Amino acid sequence: MSEINISRRSFLKGAAATAVGALISPVLATSAHAEGEAEAAENEVPSWLGTAPGITDDMCAETLEAEVVVVGAGVAGIAAARAAVEEGASVIVIEQTENITVRGLVFGALDSKFQKDLGCSYDKMEVVNEVCKSMGNRVNMGLWKKWAYESGETFDWFEGILDDSFEHFLEEWPNPDGYDNSKELRKQYCTGIEFVDWVGAVTKQYEKSVEEGAQYLFSTPQLSSARSTALSPASTHRRPTAPI
Repeated sequence: MSEINISRRSFLKGAAATAVGALISPVLATSAHAEGEAEAAENEVPSWLGTAPGITDDMCAETLEAEVVVVGAGVAGIAAARAAVEEGASVIVIEQTENITVRGLVFGALDSKFQKDLGCSYDKMEVVNEVCKSMGNRVNMGLWKKWAYESGETFDWFEGILDDSFEHFLEEWPNPDGYDNSKELRKQYCTGIEFVDWVGAVTKQYEKSVEEGAQYLFSTPQLSSARSTALSPASTHRRPTAPI
């Protein structure tokens, strides 16, 4: 069976035309016009942002192409670069500072091998439901489910290249004697894994990504990004002729 893609506007037009024909065409036209104005308003750039910086050919010393361009060589950017290059993609990471940046101390994970070995295991959906409830259900449950079901495997991947010298521990584990999570107003789940040398652990991820072929451009801020409606096989980074 072939898949048919149809926009909301096309569906409404088609359904209405089938039901009552030309009698409601003025209504459809008005509706389409209103939707068009709404879309234009959504895409309008607020005046306080000012004018987007333009990049001209005379500003560029060279043009580099890669299948993945990562903006920022922080913890997330380094992990993204390593993951992409390990999947066979060509990767460029641009970072405005002179080196990688490492912030935070804790890796939040659920059901990693490290936690299982300690005997710490929870029902994933129970954790997700408790988190969502504590936030008044004004959250994206899909993102929390993704974290609950994939963070453990992600930590295993992160930890997999580290040797035994990188000590880490599970925060608040084990729970105190007599602690009963079911009786707590706000249930506690031990998901924070802390490294003694967090900077060293992240640096290892950086070194691994470089070893696998990721290219890092330091002292290189992002000036602008462009969105394309067409699928492109590669992303482009244009290096300025002088520091900005």
